[in-house]
Amino acid sequence: MASSSSTSVRRNKRKRSGFILALAPYRMLTFFVKCLFSLGTAILMLRRLYTVDDENKKQQKKKNAIKQQTLNTISSIMKSNNQQLVIFYGSQTGTAEGYAHRIAKDYKRKYHLDAMVACLDQYDMKYLDTVPGIAVFVVASYGEGEPTDNAASFYSLLDRYTAKNDLPFSHLRYCIFGLGNSSYPVFNGASKTLDRRMNQLGAQRLGERGQGDDNSSMEEDFMQWSNHVLWPQLEKALSLTVDADHNKDDVASILTTYTVTEIEKLKADCVCLGEQSSPCDKASYSSSNPYLAPVQIRSLLDNNDSNERHCMHIDIDLSGSNLTYQAGDHIAMFPIHTEEMVQRTASMFGIADKLDTVIHIIPTAENTIGKSAFPTPTTYQTALRRHLDISKVPSRQDLKLINVFASSAASKTLLAELAGDLIRYKTTVVDARLTLVEVLDLVCKEGETFSSVPFALLIDIFARLQPRFYSISSSNTENASSASVTCVTLQYQPIKSSKRTVYGINTNYLWSVYEHSEHIESILPIRYAAPTENKLPIYIREANNFKMPRNISIPIIMVGPGTGVAPFRGFVRERAFLKQSNNAQVGTTILFFGCRNHQDYLYKDEWPSLFKTLGNSSKIITAFSRETASKMYVQHQIKIHGQEVWDLLSSHGAHLYVCGDANKMARDVYRCIIDVVIEHGSMTEADAIRFVADLKKQNRYQEDVWA
Repeated sequence: MASSSSTSVRRNKRKRSGFILALAPYRMLTFFVKCLFSLGTAILMLRRLYTVDDENKKQQKKKNAIKQQTLNTISSIMKSNNQQLVIFYGSQTGTAEGYAHRIAKDYKRKYHLDAMVACLDQYDMKYLDTVPGIAVFVVASYGEGEPTDNAASFYSLLDRYTAKNDLPFSHLRYCIFGLGNSSYPVFNGASKTLDRRMNQLGAQRLGERGQGDDNSSMEEDFMQWSNHVLWPQLEKALSLTVDADHNKDDVASILTTYTVTEIEKLKADCVCLGEQSSPCDKASYSSSNPYLAPVQIRSLLDNNDSNERHCMHIDIDLSGSNLTYQAGDHIAMFPIHTEEMVQRTASMFGIADKLDTVIHIIPTAENTIGKSAFPTPTTYQTALRRHLDISKVPSRQDLKLINVFASSAASKTLLAELAGDLIRYKTTVVDARLTLVEVLDLVCKEGETFSSVPFALLIDIFARLQPRFYSISSSNTENASSASVTCVTLQYQPIKSSKRTVYGINTNYLWSVYEHSEHIESILPIRYAAPTENKLPIYIREANNFKMPRNISIPIIMVGPGTGVAPFRGFVRERAFLKQSNNAQVGTTILFFGCRNHQDYLYKDEWPSLFKTLGNSSKIITAFSRETASKMYVQHQIKIHGQEVWDLLSSHGAHLYVCGDANKMARDVYRCIIDVVIEHGSMTEADAIRFVADLKKQNRYQEDVWA
């Protein structure tokens, strides 16, 4: 029994030990799971700690950035650079920016002091009141007296301050010069608004507000203001004394804001030759980074006479670019200079034998904007051909600067006379539309050049060649991957007796592209470098104040003589497309179109079918100025159809659009509309003017005009 009992005990022990052994893996697994869970918890806690730490670091980084932004205010920068003058600019095409830099250079030349130059959207303008000295505003007007794109945010800030009835700028002293065009309905509206707002917000203006008129005498207006207002006010306010002694080395060192270095060895693909664009988002395509678009150009008129105008329709392929537009927007296109002009300029300034030399251009310490003049490294040839405005009419100030480098007493005397005598300068240079090189050819003896002028100074004198803007003549609703423009070559004789012809640099370049693509022998006496693969650099600019009503049942009246018809082709095609594809209810659509004769009738084969599709009293009304004894213009046709125009405006909420010449046509149409309101609305002149003004306030009278 004992043996049996012990055997039973051993069996039970073996069972228990077997059970324990069988249980061991489970316990081990449980143990490992607990360990892993604990480890995971620890890791999670560590991650949370690190996340909190990262978040704290991010918050601290943000605080540091805000602190740094505060430190980098205009005031702190000026104090660190010991500056007493800041020049702000709002510029759409570069002219106001050029004048801002010119003030800074003249300030340096006159007083040997540095000034700060800044775009109005470059800094936080809430700190404007802390400026240690004087602020100068150089602002252009855009559209109907509106601020430029890069000044809009500053104007919005002023509006917010004005609404608060506060005086945040009570310690600020300022001078102001506005750029406008008297042919536009609102002259210098942006500078007037800024001046009024600054006064309301407590700032003190020094001297009179300057008003430059691009329709007549912008340069003279600027010189009058700077000589008789700006410099006397600054000398009084800042206790300045003029340093009148300068030689050409002083001029070059003081006035150049770039350093130009020649580079001997550089890979070809590293050199910017002017056409390349990199893939990027729509918002990135701009003046500094245009899109290289394939184009197709066709002639709209049967005309092979080199002395006549040539009208073109240009289709621009936007496929793959992410660029979008609406009917009424603009396309910017970049001109280039003729090869003759490039060679002539290079010869005058002593670089004809090294046009292909690669150069690197960097801003100097005096260039407070800190941006390059144009893509670099590049070549002298590309700079002259694509980037510098060597075709501009030089100012009297330009002639004074360049005169320092004259190599003979005779040329120095002649240049001084041109620069010093306003009447002679106007009749010899401005009226004849002479370029700087043409002026120098007039004063130089045979073989004499200005080769001692540093190229860095030429960059500042010529300034940047600006893009040309054209109304889009297509509809993105009909075809979003393509846009078109309509333009006519510009050529004229500024002085009839001289038989010297001036050629518009971009339209004639586009015509040469057409001739090259069609393998046509050129009928122009000028030569251009052909583009690569028929591609042209472009970008799109929105025209916020020239848009059709969103409700397409609202009637529209369009007035567009000549190439002013371009945006209305887009308007009409869009309405016809919506009517045909969606059977949309489209309001009455009337187009007043004018030209010289039937031979100049643009898109005459398109209009009949488009207006037939629109129906509903829609039509095109033409005015041919040279086919009858008495000239017929669009305003005459508006008067003839005055009752219909009045009914649409007064009873059906019609929108009125005018596109074309601002100097005469737009003014005449405006006067004609007032006369229509007086006659058919039985109003007094004062009431009619108020009626038309209300149309403009409601955005029912919109203009896209140019001088």
